[in-house]
Amino acid sequence: MTNYNVITPDIIWLKIEQIELILSAIDQDDLQLKAKLEAELEYWSDQLFGSW
Repeated sequence: MTNYNVITPDIIWLKIEQIELILSAIDQDDLQLKAKLEAELEYWSDQLFGSW
């Protein structure tokens, strides 16, 4: 049976790329959305690379 809840490095890279794409496309004046996306980007980066 396949476990679809497993988060692999490839999936994390895809999440990071998606967030970066959204950040590049949103209105940079929307500070609340920008902050939320940057926090999510930091979370997934920490998951991939660990906290430095």
